Amino acid sequence: MAGVIDERWRILDESGEVLGYVARTRYAFATGERLRFIVENAHYQDVGFIDENGRAYRDVPHAEDPQFVGTGSLEEGLGRLYRAKGPIHLEPLPASFHPSLDR
Repeated sequence: MAGVIDERWRILDESGEVLGYVARTRYAFATGERLRFIVENAHYQDVGFIDENGRAYRDVPHAEDPQFVGTGSLEEGLGRLYRAKGPIHLEPLPASFHPSLDR
């Protein structure tokens, strides 16, 4: 099911290097709405996701299920997904941002 992206951010490490991107995506179901933060690396490849309860999951190539990496704030989850050694920073982007516009 396709979701609707309503916010996006560029993810930077403490030196300003781009680690990737995150998109807050809403999914509508008959039972209500679900929220998920879809995480990509700097080359726009899937890294994982963070659910609406702050649980972060890393996509694992050739595995059926993603790997749980921890629970916390959005920034903490992103840090775990990227295995960041220091704090990460979020730079707001337009919800309509598309990778081809970032080159």
